[in-house]
Amino acid sequence: MPYEVNIRYSQKVRDQLIWLKRQTGLQHYHTLCRWGLCLSLQDPSPAREYQQGGDSIERQTQGDGAEALHEISWMRLAQEYTPILELMIRKRLLDEGGEDTQPAFQAMDGWEKNP
Repeated sequence: MPYEVNIRYSQKVRDQLIWLKRQTGLQHYHTLCRWGLCLSLQDPSPAREYQQGGDSIERQTQGDGAEALHEISWMRLAQEYTPILELMIRKRLLDEGGEDTQPAFQAMDGWEKNP
């Protein structure tokens, strides 16, 4: 199932990605972003609420001017790991008490919600 989802990020995040890319020797930003997604899913603290545009609600109210100027597509980010990442995100959503309402999640084969 093709996704038309883009993850947006600010210039500050792009600068951090450039620095990390230089330090690690990786060739692509999407690899770093995928690693970051996995690390964030591993973190037990509750996820912050984000609005469209990529800034957290807390950040928007602080007015630090960090606009989401850059983006990466979900397909570029996930690549061949799409099914695994989808399941990881879905599990995290359910673990945090979210509802399984996204059509993309409902369409995944072999997933059963454990009570």
